[in-house]
Amino acid sequence: MLNASNKKILIIGGSKIAARKARSLLPYCNKIIAISEEFSRDFDGLPVNTIRSIVEDVDLNALIDRDTIVIITTELKHLNRSIEDLCDEKGALYNRVDDRSSPIIFPAISEINGTTVTVSTSGKSPSLAKFLRDLLSREAGKYVIALPVVERLRKDVLISKIDMKGKFFETLFNDRIFWDLITANKPNEAYTQGIEISERLSKKYKSKK
Repeated sequence: MLNASNKKILIIGGSKIAARKARSLLPYCNKIIAISEEFSRDFDGLPVNTIRSIVEDVDLNALIDRDTIVIITTELKHLNRSIEDLCDEKGALYNRVDDRSSPIIFPAISEINGTTVTVSTSGKSPSLAKFLRDLLSREAGKYVIALPVVERLRKDVLISKIDMKGKFFETLFNDRIFWDLITANKPNEAYTQGIEISERLSKKYKSKK
C-alpha cells in the first residue's frame, strides 16, 4: 500500500504486461511515462505518455529520482539489471517483473465500498492471488457495509488506551446483535449498540483497577 498520487511512474517496456501495470496504476497516480521501441496495442487509449525509443538511447539518469516509481518489464535481463542498479543509486522504488525480490510487488486488488482487498503470493502464483482475492472480496462484501458505523465509533468511543480500544473492536465485531442491525440497514441502532458495548467494557476495566 503506497500513496503514489505525487509520484512519477516510469514504465520501461511496451508489452502487454507493461500495459497491464499501467492500467492498474492509473486510478492512483497522475503521471505515467512508458519507454519502448514498440508498444502493444493494449496501450491504445491509455492516458500514458509514451516515448518511442530504444531504452538505451534514453537518458534514464535524468528521468529517475527519489520521487519516481520504476516498473521494469523488458525481456533483456542485463538491461533490467542495469536499470535496477540505477534505481538503487537514485533511491527510487521499482518493480522488476522478472524478479520476485523487487521492493514493490503488485498484489491482486479489488475495491469494495471504500475497502481495499489485496492478496499477494510474492510473485509465486498471480493466478492463486487473484482466486483468493475474489474469494475474500465476496466475503468482505457482507461486512464492509458496516464501515460508516465503525468509522463513527472509532471517533466517538472514549477509550484512551490502545489495547482497550482493540478489545472494544474485537468485542464489537463478534457481537451478533451489531451485525444483525447492520444487515437490517439500521446504522443508528448499530452505532448505539457499539456505544453500549464500549460503556460496558469501560466499567469492567474500571472495576478491575
